[in-house]
Amino acid sequence: MRAANQDVCIVVNAENVVMGRVRARDLAPGDETSVENVMEAGPSTFRPDVPLAEMVDYMDKRDMPSALITTNDGVLVGVVYRGEAEESLNGLKASRGPKKEEEDDAT
Repeated sequence: MRAANQDVCIVVNAENVVMGRVRARDLAPGDETSVENVMEAGPSTFRPDVPLAEMVDYMDKRDMPSALITTNDGVLVGVVYRGEAEESLNGLKASRGPKKEEEDDAT
């Protein structure tokens, strides 16, 4: 079974606090095992104020395809996908044009 066509399902409590995650590979069709028995507790999370470049660097070094964004209390805010974040950063760099040093080198 896959949750919303994803390979990972985030487990939250009634207050939307992240408790863990369940990967599709850990589930068998028709499996009656409780989420608590198959979830990975304590996934890595980031706060909303972490710079995107810092987050992408961390994710890249650990080969993380996505990262959870939570408040200080662990309330789920959202998910950042590394590929989309990299595209956003590349788009920002392209829209800013060359850096001053690159302009000086070109002349």
